[in-house]
Amino acid sequence: MTKAGAVLAIVLLALAGCAKKAAPEAAVKKFFDDLAAGRTKAAYESAAFGFQAQQSFQRFDTTVREMGLGNLASVTWSAPEVNGRSAKVRGDFAPKAGPKFPLVVTLNDESGDWRVAALKSPRDVQTGLVQNRFSAVGKAPDFVELARRQSVPDEATVRKLTLDAMLQFDEAVRQKSFADFYTKTARAWQNQITEQRLQRAFQGFIDGQVEFRGIREVEAVLDGPAQVSTEGLLLVSGHYPAKLHPVIFALKFMYELPKWRLFGIDVSLAK
Repeated sequence: MTKAGAVLAIVLLALAGCAKKAAPEAAVKKFFDDLAAGRTKAAYESAAFGFQAQQSFQRFDTTVREMGLGNLASVTWSAPEVNGRSAKVRGDFAPKAGPKFPLVVTLNDESGDWRVAALKSPRDVQTGLVQNRFSAVGKAPDFVELARRQSVPDEATVRKLTLDAMLQFDEAVRQKSFADFYTKTARAWQNQITEQRLQRAFQGFIDGQVEFRGIREVEAVLDGPAQVSTEGLLLVSGHYPAKLHPVIFALKFMYELPKWRLFGIDVSLAK
C-alpha cells in the first residue's frame, strides 16, 4: 500500500468511528422528531422489539400524550454513554404545558441499527427507584383495569366537568379559601395533597384578585379530544378565550363512584 493509500485508510477508519459514536444520538433525535411531527406509529415501530413487546401501540400513544412528548418546548441531550451494543442518553424535557422532567433513553444495537429500548426516569437518589411509564410491569392491577373499564365521556359531559371545575376554582379564589373546593376533589387526590398546600399553589391568584367569571360567557376551546390515561385518569386541557387574558387550563379527573371528580388542576393566564 502506498503512503497516500495508508493515510486515506486511516481517515476512513476515523470517519467510520465518528459515525458509530454519533449513531445513538441520531437514532434518539429521529425517534423524538417523529413524535414531534405526529408520526407516533413510526416512532413506535422503529423501537426495539423488547420495547414494543412491553406495550401495545395504543398504550404507547396514550403515554406519549400524557407526558407531552409530542408537544415539547425544548429538550436538552447529554452525550451518549456507549457500552458495547447498548447506549444511554439523558434528555431534559420541557413540555409546552406542564413541569420539566428528565428521561434516560436506552438504545440497543439490533441488526446494525440503534433502536430505542427503554424510556425511564433517572434513578432516585433517595429511594433508588426508577419509574418506567412505558411498561405494564409494576403497574397496580386495579389501575390498569380501571383504565380499561372507563371510557371517555361524551363532549358535553367533558365540557360540563371542565366548566364546573373552573367555576369552583373561581369561587375559591374570590372567597380566598380553597376549603370548599378541596372537599369536592377526588379522595385519592386528597390523600396526596393538603388543603393548605393547594391554597399556597394558587395564592398568587388570590393576592392579585383575579376573577374567572367571564368564562361563563365563552365556550372553552379544547386542545383536542379528552382522553383516559393508562392510570384511569380523564385528561382535559384547553383555554377560554376571555377578552383580557385567555385562561389556560389542564385538568385531571378520577372516577370515584358515582362520578368523575377533580384529581389535578393547572391554571394560568396568557399574556
